[in-house]
Amino acid sequence: MRYQSAYHYPGSKGIHHATSRDRKIRAVSSRQGSAGRIGSSDIIRFFLLMTGLLLFIVGLAHFSSAHTIKGWDQREVTITRADVVRMPYEDGAPVFTAKIEYQFVENGKLMTGHQLSLTQIRSKSPGQVKREIAAYSIGRTVLAHVNPQDRTKSFLKTNPLTYVYALIAPGLVLMFISLMMAQIQYWRTMKTQRRNWRFGEFNGLVPQPA
Repeated sequence: MRYQSAYHYPGSKGIHHATSRDRKIRAVSSRQGSAGRIGSSDIIRFFLLMTGLLLFIVGLAHFSSAHTIKGWDQREVTITRADVVRMPYEDGAPVFTAKIEYQFVENGKLMTGHQLSLTQIRSKSPGQVKREIAAYSIGRTVLAHVNPQDRTKSFLKTNPLTYVYALIAPGLVLMFISLMMAQIQYWRTMKTQRRNWRFGEFNGLVPQPA
Protein backbone atom coordinates (compact mmCIF):
# COMPACT_ATOMS: atom_id res chain seq x y z
CA MET A 1 0.00 0.00 0.00
CA ARG A 2 1.32 3.45 -0.92
CA TYR A 3 0.96 6.45 1.38
CA GLN A 4 1.12 10.11 0.50
CA SER A 5 3.78 12.14 2.20
CA ALA A 6 2.61 14.00 5.29
CA TYR A 7 1.73 17.69 5.05
CA HIS A 8 4.57 19.91 6.20
CA TYR A 9 3.68 23.00 8.21
CA PRO A 10 5.83 26.13 8.11
CA GLY A 11 9.11 25.54 9.85
CA SER A 12 9.50 21.94 8.79
CA LYS A 13 12.42 21.00 6.61
CA GLY A 14 10.24 19.76 3.79
CA ILE A 15 8.58 23.11 3.04
CA HIS A 16 9.38 24.85 -0.21
CA HIS A 17 10.93 28.32 0.24
CA ALA A 18 10.21 31.03 -2.31
CA THR A 19 13.11 32.04 -4.52
CA SER A 20 14.10 35.65 -5.25
CA ARG A 21 12.28 35.40 -8.57
CA ASP A 22 9.11 34.29 -6.80
CA ARG A 23 9.39 37.19 -4.38
CA LYS A 24 9.80 39.68 -7.24
CA ILE A 25 6.77 38.32 -9.06
CA ARG A 26 4.77 38.42 -5.85
CA ALA A 27 5.84 42.03 -5.15
CA VAL A 28 4.88 43.18 -8.68
CA SER A 29 1.50 41.45 -8.37
CA SER A 30 0.95 43.09 -4.98
CA ARG A 31 1.72 46.55 -6.37
CA GLN A 32 -0.58 46.02 -9.33
CA GLY A 33 -3.33 44.84 -7.01
CA SER A 34 -2.88 47.87 -4.76
CA ALA A 35 -3.13 50.21 -7.76
CA GLY A 36 -6.26 48.47 -8.92
CA ARG A 37 -7.93 48.79 -5.54
CA ILE A 38 -8.15 52.61 -5.82
CA GLY A 39 -11.85 53.00 -6.44
CA SER A 40 -14.94 54.94 -5.51
CA SER A 41 -14.56 54.24 -1.78
CA ASP A 42 -11.09 55.80 -1.74
CA ILE A 43 -12.35 58.86 -3.62
CA ILE A 44 -15.30 59.26 -1.25
CA ARG A 45 -13.04 58.84 1.77
CA PHE A 46 -10.61 61.48 0.44
CA PHE A 47 -13.49 63.86 -0.32
CA LEU A 48 -14.93 63.44 3.19
CA LEU A 49 -11.52 64.00 4.76
CA MET A 50 -10.79 67.18 2.79
CA THR A 51 -14.29 68.59 3.29
CA GLY A 52 -14.19 67.85 7.01
CA LEU A 53 -10.74 69.38 7.37
CA LEU A 54 -11.85 72.53 5.52
CA LEU A 55 -14.96 72.90 7.67
CA PHE A 56 -12.92 72.38 10.82
CA ILE A 57 -10.29 74.98 9.87
CA VAL A 58 -12.83 77.61 8.78
CA GLY A 59 -15.00 76.94 11.83
CA LEU A 60 -12.04 77.20 14.19
CA ALA A 61 -11.00 80.52 12.65
CA HIS A 62 -14.53 81.94 12.97
CA PHE A 63 -14.86 80.61 16.50
CA SER A 64 -11.62 82.33 17.51
CA SER A 65 -12.74 85.64 15.97
CA ALA A 66 -16.20 85.44 17.55
CA HIS A 67 -14.70 84.65 20.94
CA THR A 68 -12.41 87.67 20.63
CA ILE A 69 -15.32 89.94 19.65
CA LYS A 70 -17.30 88.72 22.64
CA GLY A 71 -14.60 90.15 24.91
CA TRP A 72 -14.79 93.64 23.39
CA ASP A 73 -16.35 96.58 25.20
CA GLN A 74 -20.13 96.74 25.10
CA ARG A 75 -21.68 100.09 24.24
CA GLU A 76 -25.24 101.29 23.83
CA VAL A 77 -26.03 102.04 20.19
CA THR A 78 -29.12 103.31 18.39
CA ILE A 79 -30.37 101.52 15.29
CA THR A 80 -30.77 103.95 12.39
CA ARG A 81 -31.37 101.45 9.57
CA ALA A 82 -32.63 97.86 9.33
CA ASP A 83 -33.60 96.87 5.82
CA VAL A 84 -33.82 93.69 3.77
CA VAL A 85 -31.96 94.16 0.46
CA ARG A 86 -31.42 91.93 -2.53
CA MET A 87 -27.89 90.90 -3.45
CA PRO A 88 -26.94 90.79 -7.14
CA TYR A 89 -25.81 87.35 -8.26
CA GLU A 90 -24.47 86.28 -11.65
CA ASP A 91 -26.91 83.39 -11.98
CA GLY A 92 -29.83 85.71 -11.29
CA ALA A 93 -31.02 83.76 -8.25
CA PRO A 94 -32.73 86.02 -5.70
CA VAL A 95 -30.60 86.17 -2.56
CA PHE A 96 -31.41 88.57 0.25
CA THR A 97 -29.36 90.05 3.08
CA ALA A 98 -29.72 92.65 5.83
CA LYS A 99 -28.53 96.23 5.71
CA ILE A 100 -27.90 97.45 9.26
CA GLU A 101 -26.67 100.80 10.53
CA TYR A 102 -26.34 102.02 14.10
CA GLN A 103 -24.75 104.99 15.85
CA PHE A 104 -23.08 105.73 19.16
CA VAL A 105 -21.07 108.58 20.63
CA GLU A 106 -17.38 108.07 21.43
CA ASN A 107 -15.47 110.96 23.06
CA GLY A 108 -17.95 113.46 21.66
CA LYS A 109 -17.69 112.02 18.17
CA LEU A 110 -20.58 110.29 16.42
CA MET A 111 -19.59 106.81 15.28
CA THR A 112 -21.49 104.64 12.81
CA GLY A 113 -21.41 100.87 12.61
CA HIS A 114 -22.66 98.54 9.86
CA GLN A 115 -21.90 95.01 11.02
CA LEU A 116 -24.65 92.83 12.44
CA SER A 117 -22.51 89.75 13.04
CA LEU A 118 -19.25 88.18 11.92
CA THR A 119 -20.93 86.38 9.00
CA GLN A 120 -23.33 88.11 6.65
CA ILE A 121 -26.95 87.00 6.55
CA ARG A 122 -27.86 85.36 3.24
CA SER A 123 -31.15 83.74 2.39
CA LYS A 124 -33.43 83.16 -0.59
CA SER A 125 -36.35 84.12 1.63
CA PRO A 126 -36.71 87.84 2.50
CA GLY A 127 -39.06 86.87 5.30
CA GLN A 128 -36.34 84.84 7.01
CA VAL A 129 -33.93 87.78 6.85
CA LYS A 130 -36.62 90.06 8.26
CA ARG A 131 -37.18 87.71 11.18
CA GLU A 132 -33.46 87.62 11.96
CA ILE A 133 -33.27 91.41 12.22
CA ALA A 134 -36.65 91.84 13.97
CA ALA A 135 -34.88 92.63 17.26
CA TYR A 136 -33.09 95.58 15.63
CA SER A 137 -35.90 97.91 14.61
CA ILE A 138 -35.15 101.54 13.78
CA GLY A 139 -34.82 103.76 16.85
CA ARG A 140 -34.21 100.91 19.26
CA THR A 141 -31.26 101.06 21.67
CA VAL A 142 -29.24 97.85 21.95
CA LEU A 143 -25.77 96.75 23.06
CA ALA A 144 -22.96 96.39 20.54
CA HIS A 145 -19.47 94.91 20.86
CA VAL A 146 -16.96 97.65 20.07
CA ASN A 147 -13.26 97.09 19.51
CA PRO A 148 -11.39 98.94 22.30
CA GLN A 149 -8.37 99.43 20.02
CA ASP A 150 -10.33 100.57 16.97
CA ARG A 151 -13.75 102.10 17.60
CA THR A 152 -14.64 101.88 13.91
CA LYS A 153 -14.97 98.09 14.26
CA SER A 154 -18.11 96.87 15.97
CA PHE A 155 -20.70 94.07 15.85
CA LEU A 156 -24.22 93.91 17.22
CA LYS A 157 -24.07 90.23 18.14
CA THR A 158 -21.61 87.37 18.33
CA ASN A 159 -22.02 83.72 19.29
CA PRO A 160 -18.92 81.50 19.15
CA LEU A 161 -20.98 78.34 19.69
CA THR A 162 -22.73 78.92 16.37
CA TYR A 163 -19.55 77.98 14.53
CA VAL A 164 -19.02 74.95 16.74
CA TYR A 165 -22.41 73.53 15.73
CA ALA A 166 -22.38 74.72 12.11
CA LEU A 167 -18.76 74.08 11.08
CA ILE A 168 -16.46 72.50 13.66
CA ALA A 169 -18.72 69.62 14.73
CA PRO A 170 -19.74 68.64 11.15
CA GLY A 171 -16.08 68.79 10.12
CA LEU A 172 -15.08 66.45 12.93
CA VAL A 173 -17.92 64.08 12.02
CA LEU A 174 -16.84 63.93 8.37
CA MET A 175 -13.21 63.29 9.33
CA PHE A 176 -14.32 60.58 11.77
CA ILE A 177 -16.39 58.90 9.05
CA SER A 178 -13.39 59.02 6.70
CA LEU A 179 -11.19 57.50 9.40
CA MET A 180 -13.68 54.71 10.07
CA MET A 181 -13.94 53.95 6.35
CA ALA A 182 -10.16 53.69 6.17
CA GLN A 183 -10.10 51.42 9.22
CA ILE A 184 -12.83 49.15 7.79
CA GLN A 185 -10.97 48.99 4.49
CA TYR A 186 -7.78 48.06 6.35
CA TRP A 187 -9.56 45.29 8.27
CA ARG A 188 -11.02 43.90 5.05
CA THR A 189 -7.63 44.01 3.34
CA MET A 190 -5.97 42.20 6.22
CA LYS A 191 -8.77 39.62 6.28
CA THR A 192 -8.39 39.04 2.55
CA GLN A 193 -4.62 38.69 2.86
CA ARG A 194 -4.98 36.17 5.69
CA ARG A 195 -7.54 34.20 3.68
CA ASN A 196 -5.32 34.21 0.61
CA TRP A 197 -2.34 33.13 2.67
CA ARG A 198 -4.26 30.27 4.30
CA PHE A 199 -6.12 28.99 1.27
CA GLY A 200 -3.88 30.21 -1.51
CA GLU A 201 -0.18 30.53 -0.86
CA PHE A 202 -0.19 28.27 2.21
CA ASN A 203 -1.98 25.38 0.53
CA GLY A 204 0.00 25.91 -2.63
CA LEU A 205 3.29 24.95 -0.96
CA VAL A 206 4.65 21.76 -2.39
CA PRO A 207 5.88 19.38 0.33
CA GLN A 208 9.15 17.69 -0.38
CA PRO A 209 9.54 13.99 0.47
CA ALA A 210 11.75 13.38 3.47
